Amino acid sequence: MSQRTMHGGVWIFALRIANRLLQFFLTVVLARLLAPDDFGLFGIALLSLVSLDSLTQTGFDLAVIQKDGDIGPYLDSAWTIQILRGVLIAAVLLSTAPLGSTS
Repeated sequence: MSQRTMHGGVWIFALRIANRLLQFFLTVVLARLLAPDDFGLFGIALLSLVSLDSLTQTGFDLAVIQKDGDIGPYLDSAWTIQILRGVLIAAVLLSTAPLGSTS
């Protein structure tokens, strides 16, 4: 069990490093392409999206992963909750977008 745990830990670490590097390169490219005001506006939008995403985590995806046995009956519920969560995040961002605009 400890060998599998170590192997999984190495993969998670590698994926996180790859994700951080990709985010860094994306930020560098966007900084070169966008004007400073547009880059700041993009930062505000990204901060809003990440904040709402982390504040509205339901845990259904982790519960389905950890469930032993047949998870078939739970998949539709978990999928529906995730769709409703996405719609809620989109509605909040659309309704508050005028507050964050600079023009």
